[in-house]
Amino acid sequence: METGKELQIEGHDKSLAITGEMQEVIKSVIFPESTDAELQLFIYTCQIKGVHPMSKMIHPIKRGGKVSFQASIDYLRSESESAGDYLGVKQPEYEYKQDGTLESATVTVVREINGKATEFTATAFWDEYLPSSPNDFMWKKMPKHMLSKCAEALARRLAWPKKFNNLYTPEEMMQVEVDPKQKSKDRSASVKPASNAAPVIDGEETLNAIDQEIMDILGYLYKGDYQAMNDGLIKASEFTDRNKKKFTFDLERLSTASEAWKNKTVLPRLRKWKGEAEALEMETKGSAQGLAAEGQPDQSAE
Repeated sequence: METGKELQIEGHDKSLAITGEMQEVIKSVIFPESTDAELQLFIYTCQIKGVHPMSKMIHPIKRGGKVSFQASIDYLRSESESAGDYLGVKQPEYEYKQDGTLESATVTVVREINGKATEFTATAFWDEYLPSSPNDFMWKKMPKHMLSKCAEALARRLAWPKKFNNLYTPEEMMQVEVDPKQKSKDRSASVKPASNAAPVIDGEETLNAIDQEIMDILGYLYKGDYQAMNDGLIKASEFTDRNKKKFTFDLERLSTASEAWKNKTVLPRLRKWKGEAEALEMETKGSAQGLAAEGQPDQSAE
């Protein structure tokens, strides 16, 4: 990579320089699996969209050797507001199945066209967007919140089809992630491996396994309390670059964070905290047993 080269990111209010050093940080933290060409493509995509690569407004995704980009719902919102004809968004409306479970979410975005308020309404259905395990954690924890994001993204694309062409949010695309267990099952059913073949490591399977371990440790540490787990992940993911800028991610962005960052920064911290918590738990348990033993009558005196 040409570390001496400087790129310019033209935003709505200012131009941000992307130095060669910053490009190395972007590759390490945001897009570690990228080639030099793919990294330049990501930076260029952010450039034409007017956002900084470290802002996580645009997410690079690499599947099957191909690179694509996803936009956060915050990016769609900010671009709508800056369009000059945005009149607002209505509160989501929900429909439920007979068993009481969520069926759909509907969102309406209002845009001014030819001096008139025009509504663009879109509906997202639960069965179409629910991802498979283990990617469904947030969907089970906050079903209306997640589904309404999908409906809102649909509505904003309807309102500004040219501006948001081919820009999909991570929430919309989570359902395309195949369950790693099912992938393994399908592969073993259709392909007979050679007896001396080296094991194949699927990048997405590894990533899902990492996310699952992170969620398991957070659940253990914070007893399943969502807000506490979210705060804990933010603390564990904190990273400071050479320019003293701090970056973090939370539960909603867990799946979009780089594998390298989670492996080198987040998991070691969480494992350490878990070890400390387990040690304290054992110590507390031992003390309680000692106190209980002191309260028992002396059997040798009988």
